[in-house]
Amino acid sequence: MISAIVAVSPDWGIGCGDELLYKDMRDLYFFAGYCQEKELLVGYRTAQTLPKMTNRAVTVLDRDILDLIQLASMDGTVVEILTRSWLSNKVLIGGAKTYSLLAKNVDQIYVTHFFNPPEKQADVFFPIEDYPWIVPENGVKIVSNKEFEIVLYRRSRDGI
Repeated sequence: MISAIVAVSPDWGIGCGDELLYKDMRDLYFFAGYCQEKELLVGYRTAQTLPKMTNRAVTVLDRDILDLIQLASMDGTVVEILTRSWLSNKVLIGGAKTYSLLAKNVDQIYVTHFFNPPEKQADVFFPIEDYPWIVPENGVKIVSNKEFEIVLYRRSRDGI
């Protein structure tokens, strides 16, 4: 299973100037707990902004790896099966290009929906159009409070 995790503003913003839009400790604790002892997949630019993470491996998806994955997703052959196998049991943590490129491989995603606009205007957005199965009807609320809710979305068997 391939998972992803992301925190978004009401307009699906995820960052501004290579920084997160929100730094809520409750959300960060959820992230840390969920990702504990898992291998994290992250794009090159996002990796440059990460703090040191203990008890988890971080694999940086550089341009060469992402190009191979993109090629695999275009032809739908054995390469795609091998790519999916390699991605299995990992957690995708961003950024936007990586979320977009790997969208067809993601089986479930934890989305922290912040209710209030961030202090800074987002210049990077989650590619929601690549995840048509993220709809309120199929989400399961994990956490809900006045500031945000964390919702687990799972891809249905028919892919949408």
